[in-house]
Amino acid sequence: MLPIGHALVPQPMVTKAPADLRPFHAFSVPPVAIQDLKDKAFDQVPWDNLFRSTANDLAKRELLALDASKLAASRIDASYSLWCPLNEDAKADPYPYYGCFFGAERIEIGDCLRMKPVASEPSLAGDSLIMGLRYIFTRKEYPGTIFFRGNVYKPAKEDASPSSILTQDQLPIALKDEVQWRSQVSPGRPSRWILAKENVTINEQFIRGRFYPTHRLMPILNAESFNAALAQGRVEDQVPYLNNRTNGVGGGYVGRKPNRIQSLGLAVQQGSRISLEPLIREEAA
Repeated sequence: MLPIGHALVPQPMVTKAPADLRPFHAFSVPPVAIQDLKDKAFDQVPWDNLFRSTANDLAKRELLALDASKLAASRIDASYSLWCPLNEDAKADPYPYYGCFFGAERIEIGDCLRMKPVASEPSLAGDSLIMGLRYIFTRKEYPGTIFFRGNVYKPAKEDASPSSILTQDQLPIALKDEVQWRSQVSPGRPSRWILAKENVTINEQFIRGRFYPTHRLMPILNAESFNAALAQGRVEDQVPYLNNRTNGVGGGYVGRKPNRIQSLGLAVQQGSRISLEPLIREEAA
């Protein structure tokens, strides 16, 4: 794996076991320690001068490198790149893609996304909205903007009409997985969802991040606590807490980059490469 920091301080590759990995939004980027770096974005910092000034002070240099990694994480989180265009006509509008590296997460058609409320749409209120992603696209009218389209779902209220409750087969894959698990471990209190609105189109500012089924994420975050809760029959309160995209330290929106390695920028050593499946086709640098 490629550690992030700054290209001026080369770091060796590291090996991590799956048990040591966490989704990016499962932790918070800590604030920088160096006062002069507060409220600065990664690309606004004169790294050359700072690293040169700490060349003879190992402790300060290590602290600077650590703060660089924090700002680098925020820079990556504020960027995105698209992959696998689904139209051979480059002039098509809208222009669809199969997937994107959205900040620190990989998102593709068929995934579920955590959504923010949309103030202008009463049916899209609340903090538990989930979009079943069907379409990722750009529009020439809005350069630099990425759009997501799909049906939006929300938990059913206690007094919801039985006819409005969706069956498992009517739910997108990740949400179906969540409902199946909760129904199995707590059949007396099944998870129920309704369709909030069909065919919703939103831009990136309304996306919190990817949705992960509870029983797949919680054992990674805290297996001991999760297993203890299940043993005690406490299923309802087992809801993973995840941060939202661009909630990290360091301001500055980065936006679209041609590919994943360009999103990393100077956070990694120049000439670094990322191994991706053959099916993922990115733009050239």
